[in-house]
Amino acid sequence: MRLSFITGALALISSVTSLALQVREEPPAPISGSGTFAAALLAKRANPWAARHGLTTAQYQTVANDFASQGYRITWISGYTINNVATYAVIFEKKPTAAWVSRIQMTAAQYQSNFNTYIAQGYRPILVNGYNVGGTDYYVAIWDASPAPGAWIARHGLTAADYQTQFTANTAAGYYPFHISGYSIGPDATSSPRYAAIWIKIPNAPAWVARHGLTSAAYQTETNTWVAQNYRTKIVCGYQVAGVVYYAAVWDKSAGSAWGARHGMTSAGYQAEVNTWVAAGYAITLVSGYSQSQSDRYAAIFTKV
Repeated sequence: MRLSFITGALALISSVTSLALQVREEPPAPISGSGTFAAALLAKRANPWAARHGLTTAQYQTVANDFASQGYRITWISGYTINNVATYAVIFEKKPTAAWVSRIQMTAAQYQSNFNTYIAQGYRPILVNGYNVGGTDYYVAIWDASPAPGAWIARHGLTAADYQTQFTANTAAGYYPFHISGYSIGPDATSSPRYAAIWIKIPNAPAWVARHGLTSAAYQTETNTWVAQNYRTKIVCGYQVAGVVYYAAVWDKSAGSAWGARHGMTSAGYQAEVNTWVAAGYAITLVSGYSQSQSDRYAAIFTKV
């Protein structure tokens, strides 16, 4: 299946994370279970957690296997590039969990094949993020065997127009924008945007707003606007199209502990933010790595634990 969405706004408050990855024809082995460099972190929260960024494919596979063997599950993965080399940022958490499986470095065809396989086994997608390596779109994803709160729809490879069409239709049908990923296809200088998204029908869903195709300044403006109305940033994704960085985001009025978000961070800036927020009792709950003129940048969300 595939999908995308839109309905507006943006958020900024504080965040950090990153990783690195290398491309090959076949994706690495899946990481599964039940139950980096640059900014390596292991900290206390309600459940033990760890984060890595700037990981190569080989480093990612080693780190993921190590944490999985210790009972951690992957809660977030972001694929991006540094100097056109695939790179990853990832968050792990040790907690009781339904069966799950994750994969990185999938082509669109491989992603669709894995999607069909895992859905047939009773899993559902809870994350799909696209990224551009050498002009080709690749995907990272997490599937989970927990029951969904309602019907769900997933889409990937959507043009901006297709995404808007899907977004409008799904919103009208009562779906909540659970996840969104912006990315690009084609050579960097002439690339065009694509979107992947997951929608879920959530009973009594909170008020929400979503936006995509936002410049950094527009994203900050949207964030300020919605935060002033007691919305919180739930999703933020940075992505570069034809040399320009854009953001896609979702804000909602869900209850929760204190939070902060940041975007446009360098690797060093991200690490500094992580140190500051973790020292204040926050955990990283989302990290989006993306390219800006062949360098890595990060957006992140921190949540009080």
